[in-house]
Amino acid sequence: MVLFSATLFLGCFLIASSASAATYYVDKDGVGGICSDSNTKAQAQNTTSPWCTIDKASSNAATGDVVIIRAGIYREQIWLSATGVTYQAATGETVIIKGTKAKTGFSLTAGQAYTYQTAETATNLLNVVIEEDTNTFYVSKTSKEEVEATASTYYLDPDLDLLYIHTSDSADPSTHTIGAYQYSSILGGNQNNTTLTDLILADGYYGVYTSSTNLIINNCTFYNFLIDGIYTAGSNSTITGSTFHHIARRSIRLISGSNHTVNRNVFYSNTYGIVADSAGSNFTIKNNIFYNNQPNFRLIGTNYNQAATFSNGSNYYIYNNVFYNNGYNNIDVDEALGFNTVSNIDVRNNIFYKNLAYAIYEISVTGTHIVQYNIFYQNYSAPTYVHQLSSPYFSFDTTNQYIDPLFTNPSAYDFTLQKNSPAINAGATIADVADDYLGNSRPNSNSYDIGAYEYQNVINRPVIATDGGNGAGKDFST
Repeated sequence: MVLFSATLFLGCFLIASSASAATYYVDKDGVGGICSDSNTKAQAQNTTSPWCTIDKASSNAATGDVVIIRAGIYREQIWLSATGVTYQAATGETVIIKGTKAKTGFSLTAGQAYTYQTAETATNLLNVVIEEDTNTFYVSKTSKEEVEATASTYYLDPDLDLLYIHTSDSADPSTHTIGAYQYSSILGGNQNNTTLTDLILADGYYGVYTSSTNLIINNCTFYNFLIDGIYTAGSNSTITGSTFHHIARRSIRLISGSNHTVNRNVFYSNTYGIVADSAGSNFTIKNNIFYNNQPNFRLIGTNYNQAATFSNGSNYYIYNNVFYNNGYNNIDVDEALGFNTVSNIDVRNNIFYKNLAYAIYEISVTGTHIVQYNIFYQNYSAPTYVHQLSSPYFSFDTTNQYIDPLFTNPSAYDFTLQKNSPAINAGATIADVADDYLGNSRPNSNSYDIGAYEYQNVINRPVIATDGGNGAGKDFST
């Protein structure tokens, strides 16, 4: 009997060991070893014999596995194939995943001054042509003559299999980096519990397009996408410490599901920051910085003026964010035709400063919503900076201030607080906001501060991303 038990234990141990999580390496440029997608799974667990493509790793990874990606630019579309897989950049290395392929071999089109051409199969649907070095998306035209007449345009000739382009400065395309194709960088269906860490996703149609539950994104950067940086139709997404910039439509689109958290991110130079056009509930937007965007957080309603309605969205918690110098409404709450209920919108501890449109814009929304402990200053439409088309459903009180928040240097996107800022110790106590943008504990003294930063007596000044770079989720102390 003892022998049987020992044998059974050994068998279980061997099964558990064979099913243990693996770590795979991807290294297209041979940083640690020569890559080959023909390597076995056992070989790819060694840094000296990695795979070349992330998609190869994705197609082989299983639940609990980790894919470590070495430095390089990976122009590929990655299909998520398993649940519970982590994809991360090697420590201290820069990994860029692009949803486009580089286009080269252009020559000046005969009889044209500014139009250049290169071979391209017409069956390739070119949803995206981008001048990557200038963040310029080209507009599709219907003839090479139209391309000749207008900069930043392209035309794919279906009969000649030729791609014609006119660059942003009318120069030879060899002076730019031209990317093309319809790729999304990362695609997935119901591959739940996917984690992306320390990756840069750029240049394409979508950055991440998925319906998975428990999507986790940490310290990533998204830029130059024609549609969305992140499109998710699942629930329980957590997006933390990331940067979103130069995205033509939505940085983050929460199309359905509930229990999403967007914390400690930076959004700049996008059309939309966050769009939550979902009938779900429990959306927490905290400790984020929005600047130089168009609308920043759109709750329920139309999408680009399309008449769509969504039912019973509830529990939107918008806490301790900074909205600065944005070109359109910062929190845009509109229910397309007013048919259904949007309830419980809680807007507290935010700073709205020097925005060119309303701080909050509301159309036909029923219910009681909280707007307290915020600072509004030099936005459009004083004194309240709020537009309410129907009855005043938002609940305001004297906890809101209409005063200069005294940022350290807002023109340089330093939104930390000066020592005499009225935001210090003036916020509501919110248990769900236990730290600030830099990870400092809240409160630092007697009460919570308003805005993304908790005032520190001795502080390392962060360097926030400007239009020339990126850098959310890290403390670039000086």
